[in-house]
Amino acid sequence: MKVLMKEMLAIENEMQNSTSNKQQTGKHSRHIWSPIFANRRRIYRMTLAVIRQCNRPHRRIAVKGHMEKILKSCREHHWDLYFEISQPPPATANAGSWKTYECKIRALLKKISSDLHTRHRRKLQRTIKTGRIERNTKKKSKHATVLYKLCP
Repeated sequence: MKVLMKEMLAIENEMQNSTSNKQQTGKHSRHIWSPIFANRRRIYRMTLAVIRQCNRPHRRIAVKGHMEKILKSCREHHWDLYFEISQPPPATANAGSWKTYECKIRALLKKISSDLHTRHRRKLQRTIKTGRIERNTKKKSKHATVLYKLCP
């Protein structure tokens, strides 16, 4: 029984360590404010690095494989990116089709980078904060004791 319990705890710790993101400190701490944002940032960086290589014909097979991995991780976490990122053309396709694919992905990355910008995130955080404050004041006012009024 003890052995089984140790194995289950070890598996649980391994799962927790694999899914949790390491907290960054210092000048890079602003890049991770939630696990969702961290995954989105990771996908952005991976896609940007892979797209840089699609101009070289001998690297197109690897680009296709990497983009399929990115699509798989998008399917698990980010549906909006999954539906916008399309499958890459075959490795034997002409340079024109790869160029149009590259332009399409770069336009998508430009849109994603504007969503990942600090100003956009701060604006989102501010609206969440004001909404939370408004809800708390409404809750307090509903439960507040009313001052005794003199009946006429």
